Amino acid sequence: MRTMYRQYISEIGLSLEQDTPSTPQDGKYYLILKGKILGSYNSQKRATEAYKKIREKLGYKVLKTQTKAERKELIQVEDMDRFFERYNRYWGSSQSFRKGGKLVNR
Repeated sequence: MRTMYRQYISEIGLSLEQDTPSTPQDGKYYLILKGKILGSYNSQKRATEAYKKIREKLGYKVLKTQTKAERKELIQVEDMDRFFERYNRYWGSSQSFRKGGKLVNR
């Protein structure tokens, strides 16, 4: 059984699809622009190359929003947030695990 594949840019209506409801179920990759099939390819590599060429012809630019350093910093901040969330959850519920009674030898 094949799995469905779809890569889509909604702003320009360009997609690369395989075995989706809008393409034949023959295992080929189809390049589609605004609902019209532009071509079919046997390999994903060739289909992706054609997809990128059409995307560039249409003037669509892929935005690079973050640098590697910014992504690393964001990951570190998220890790710290998760750490403090776990810390607070653990210590916030710790009183429910304590046994009642008097302290001994104090």
